[in-house]
Amino acid sequence: MLRRALPSVAAIALMLAAPAEAQTTSPAPASQRPVSTTTAPRWEIEGYGGLALGSFSAGGSNALPPPGNAILTASFLFPSHLTSSWFFGDGASMLNNASAQLDLTSAISPLDNALRSGGLSAQQPHGGLRLRRTLNSRYAAEFSFDIGRSPRNLSGELTDAIAAARDSFESTFSALLASGPFTGVAVNATDASSQGSGVAFSFTGGLNISFRQRRGFVPYATIGAGVITHPDQLPSAALEGNYRASVLNNVPIDETDRVTVRVGNPSSTSPLVVFGGGIRRDRGDRWGWRLDGRVFATSGTRVLLDATPLVVSGTPAGFIESLTNPNLQFSNSASTGRISTLGGPLSNFEAFHGSVNMSVAVTVGVFKRF
Repeated sequence: MLRRALPSVAAIALMLAAPAEAQTTSPAPASQRPVSTTTAPRWEIEGYGGLALGSFSAGGSNALPPPGNAILTASFLFPSHLTSSWFFGDGASMLNNASAQLDLTSAISPLDNALRSGGLSAQQPHGGLRLRRTLNSRYAAEFSFDIGRSPRNLSGELTDAIAAARDSFESTFSALLASGPFTGVAVNATDASSQGSGVAFSFTGGLNISFRQRRGFVPYATIGAGVITHPDQLPSAALEGNYRASVLNNVPIDETDRVTVRVGNPSSTSPLVVFGGGIRRDRGDRWGWRLDGRVFATSGTRVLLDATPLVVSGTPAGFIESLTNPNLQFSNSASTGRISTLGGPLSNFEAFHGSVNMSVAVTVGVFKRF
């Protein structure tokens, strides 16, 4: 009898205990209940602004114009060939070697080294809008529209090199012509720059990765890709040097070396990769701010050279040589059978082609969740 009654007694005890436990367990306060992820804000829009602090080329190829065609001189002991300019490459080397053989201390400062970089200045305004979609507690999809002014000036390295080439042109040719049978010597050189204009737009999509919060600040990383549109006009500089003199006070020599250095983009639209990170600070459930730093990597810029040397015809016709190796020859008429070493135009010569151009932007933004 006792064994048969035990299951019934146990069942009754469980039935009585269940309500009692329910009565002693109070519901958790509303503030401690977990928030349903279906009702939390999933979207975020941010407006931001700041500066593009730097621009540089990572890798690339460079080249200088090759020597021009050989020209007729007094002897094979004093060979010479055409050069498009004295300001860079083979022309600068010829001029400096001839000056050294004539025991002159002046030498032209070539543009060569400064042409081996992207050649653009930095610190331009940068801003835009970002839209994010929360995927989970760590990840969010991000869509960005960036806008910024194009670099307005050439880099300091390139502008300094142009100024040095201009000044050394005057001192070098003044010394060179003073060493020969010249009268009425006049040498001058000038330079002028043209600012860039236009706006660059970029559209990117990416992933925002948040890390553990520290003292209210949430560090994050960003990686993405998209496209960028390049402005139509980037900065350029023109460099011109002229020398005039008479040989034995009779044969006029008048030659002008004109060079333009331009910075260009391979195309109007290029692929873009972006990566970086920053910190986020929430100011309530709906608002907050971000300090963000990003690197924008796209196709490299190009440095292009144009040269349009001018040799003025004169009477009586004549020529003169430095009789060095290499030889510098100056002529005012092809009828003499001799032509000047300075000659042969150059158009769109690519002195530098960057593999990847990188710019760094630092911005501050305010966001709203909805």
